[in-house]
Amino acid sequence: MNKKILLSFTVMMICFALLITNLGTIAVKEEFYETAINQHTFNLKVANVRGLIYDCRGVPLIGVKKKFLAAIVPSMESFNIVMQMVPENLKEKISKKFKSRLPFITEICGSSTPPEKNEDIHIFEIPVRERSSLAAHVIGYTVDYNGVSGIEKAYDDHLKSGGEIEIKYKVNASGKLISGANCVDASQPCIRTKGVMLELDKRIQCIAEEVAGKHLIKGAVIVTEIPNCEIRALISLPTYSNQDIKPCLHDANSPLMNRAFSSYNVGSIFKLVTGAAMLDSGFNKNLIHECKGYETLEDGKKIRCYGGVPHGKIDLSEAIYTSCNTYFIKIIKKINVNFLIDMAKKIGFGTRIDFAPGMSCQPGNLPTPEELENEKNAAIFSFGQGSLMAAPVQISGLINTIACNGAYSRPKLVKGLYDESMILHSIESEMPRQVISINTSEILKESMKKALEQGTGKHGRPKTCTAAAKTATAETGIFENNKRVNQAWYAGFFPFEQPRYCLTILAENPEDGTKLCAEVFKELAERIFTEIPAK
Repeated sequence: MNKKILLSFTVMMICFALLITNLGTIAVKEEFYETAINQHTFNLKVANVRGLIYDCRGVPLIGVKKKFLAAIVPSMESFNIVMQMVPENLKEKISKKFKSRLPFITEICGSSTPPEKNEDIHIFEIPVRERSSLAAHVIGYTVDYNGVSGIEKAYDDHLKSGGEIEIKYKVNASGKLISGANCVDASQPCIRTKGVMLELDKRIQCIAEEVAGKHLIKGAVIVTEIPNCEIRALISLPTYSNQDIKPCLHDANSPLMNRAFSSYNVGSIFKLVTGAAMLDSGFNKNLIHECKGYETLEDGKKIRCYGGVPHGKIDLSEAIYTSCNTYFIKIIKKINVNFLIDMAKKIGFGTRIDFAPGMSCQPGNLPTPEELENEKNAAIFSFGQGSLMAAPVQISGLINTIACNGAYSRPKLVKGLYDESMILHSIESEMPRQVISINTSEILKESMKKALEQGTGKHGRPKTCTAAAKTATAETGIFENNKRVNQAWYAGFFPFEQPRYCLTILAENPEDGTKLCAEVFKELAERIFTEIPAK
């Protein structure tokens, strides 16, 4: 009995061993077969298509034209067809390619297409990017197909992937095409690649570039849409053409610098933050201060209003629309300076804003409580001078906050990413945060309206719509040719009753101060209000 069991077990083990051996042989044969297939395939690269960059409505921000490429298998039939499709100056070159007997790529005229049923010719419609200077500092540029700056760099891997077209042909062991079964696999004749959708609106960007280019030499213009602070236009001047970057590298005006993301001295626009801190600290908007045109510090030094002109007895609203300095010096002595700094942080001052991977604005500088223990530092900080610095995009966040009843929304530049199927995957953003009380924001809005209608901002008053704004002239402490270098600002929103857009304008050291920025605000508000339909 034991011998029978032992014999049966031995036979089973032998059978099992034979089965394993056969399975391994089959697997190896299949592996060799796959390898043979790969070794006997001729791969022809048709094109690499870089993804596109779109505006918030799905309109390409990069110019796009189309060309037709043909993948040709040399034959008498394909030769006769192709010779009718290519320009005369290319016929000799194409004839030489036919002699190689290997498939090749050639560009053809779009109106000349071969018969639909032709195994030796495959036509591909290829989108071709055109170089454009539109939104140059946002989009950036590429070198040798690689993103070097802007969105092109931030999403380089995404834009480069998914746009390759390749066609495969069967060949024999000698590398010759196998007759009757030329094409193994080919991409679709019309492709759609991955892309990036921005918050920019091409219509507004074009208007803003035209207006800014007419008035500004160096500076920045930002248009954001209320309430979510989406950036609909962003201009930095001087701009550049991505067709030729080399001249920009040694240009003293730094055209490659994105001034909208760079830090500048702020000036009187910060009075809006000091005023907000005053009101939210419990002080009444009717608090009166008598301005003599200057304020004397404990050490005897005087800090003056612009031109040393006294404003007399004024309340907060009057202090904002006349841009009185001494009023806010009095205010900072009454409120908790830590409360003011904390409010400024919540509105985005002193904080870097990230817009895309590796693409952000400079954080600027917000003084510390220790710095403000010095009386002079605190005094000039109250009206935005001293070490306080911010980027224009951060000022946009402040104006949007006031226009939105005190709710801060981080400025946004990227809406989402398109996948290979052109399905948009939106990028999540932070929810708005209430950082100023509704009542305080209403008081600030009314004060800004007066500033535009009868105060320092009256030169920027639009004719086609109501608006509100605040001006600033910020001292830098820098001298050029024995002249003080100042930065001019003009920031506001429109229409006043139902705010739609915020505008922030910066001019680097202009000859005529804030009047230049006011002209930009006025013309830009009028054109956007007239030319861009309300949603």
